Amino acid sequence: MPYCPKCKFEYHEGVNKCPDCWKRLVPRLPEQEGPKDMELVPVFATYDQGEAAAVKGILEGEGIPVLESTDRISWLAPYTGPMDGLRAKITLSVTKERADAARNLLREAQLQQDRE
Repeated sequence: MPYCPKCKFEYHEGVNKCPDCWKRLVPRLPEQEGPKDMELVPVFATYDQGEAAAVKGILEGEGIPVLESTDRISWLAPYTGPMDGLRAKITLSVTKERADAARNLLREAQLQQDRE
């Protein structure tokens, strides 16, 4: 199946150009470096969504991209009813290269909060 090198969409055999951007299709997309190739390091974990959002805001406000993940198994909801009683651990991770900067920033924010 051919792919558009710009849009990254897959098309049926026989299509030669992307109907959106008019680029000539290629047989396969080149390997790309991206988030999947980056090593992520957890820098903060909590069970409080508000706290996670605040910490994520601090990091992203300083230009540190954050990946948020949760351990809640949401596919159980239809079988267990409301999940209000379940507490999901929220983990914030950053790239390995930015982990020290993120930890220092969070330490400074905690010290400032303790002083207030």
